[in-house]
Amino acid sequence: MATAFPDVKPWPKASEEDANPRATIGDNSVPMDVEIVGQFDEAIDAKPGLRTRINELIGKADTLPDCTNDDLAGRLGDFVKMCTNAAAIVNDERERVKAPYLAATRALDAKGNAMRDQLNEAKAKAKAKLDKFVAEQAERDRAEQRRIAAEQAELRRVAEERARAEAERERKRLQAIEDARAAAEQREAAAVEVEPEPVFVAEPEPAPTERAPVARGDLGSRVGMKTIWKHEIENVRQVPDHLLKHPTVVEALSKVVAAQVRSGIRAIKGVRIWSEQTANVR
Repeated sequence: MATAFPDVKPWPKASEEDANPRATIGDNSVPMDVEIVGQFDEAIDAKPGLRTRINELIGKADTLPDCTNDDLAGRLGDFVKMCTNAAAIVNDERERVKAPYLAATRALDAKGNAMRDQLNEAKAKAKAKLDKFVAEQAERDRAEQRRIAAEQAELRRVAEERARAEAERERKRLQAIEDARAAAEQREAAAVEVEPEPVFVAEPEPAPTERAPVARGDLGSRVGMKTIWKHEIENVRQVPDHLLKHPTVVEALSKVVAAQVRSGIRAIKGVRIWSEQTANVR
């Protein structure tokens, strides 16, 4: 098949250099994941005593005493506060180190997403034309099925009429024989009945749900037809329990309920809401 769009160049063949443009002789650059972690470690070590304090707090966690009095409660509260402060410093340094990388990532995402969206839009335009063509092809298939069904129905009707006519002629012939025989035997003639011969007409083949490729592209694309099923929830209260209680549905519903509870709602039908007391260190 000739190229449909000669103004669109074929997909370029990748060379060995294109496969890995960074794999060049003399390239000793540090991988980005190693570089960013190194910068974070340097930032932690730049703050005197921070790493030591972090290691001490982590090591002390497994040997903390049980809280049995107000003095221990105060000491444990101080420990919680020291962990909170150290974690805040760690998080601040992490955010500072990754900020330029995030900015670069956002710029890359914006560029790549814009290009991707434009390609998807171009693809959608072509796909819409293919969908229209395939829908028309499907309608032609259905029209052909209807034509064949109507043609076979007409054949069946004609065959059944012919069978009834032949049965009637045979009945009259046999009835005449019976009438003559009855007259000769001086008795009342019996009524003769003849059933029409059964009529057999082939049923039309069902329309295929998927067609063999109706077209092929030079790059290997195959344009065919398939049937897809869609749905729309009309009344969620009538959806079966095995769907409503599916873990994915329950998880999504739980997130919505949690947001409602956080907003101050304390009564929701079908939901148990309760409070618990936890330590609050300030």
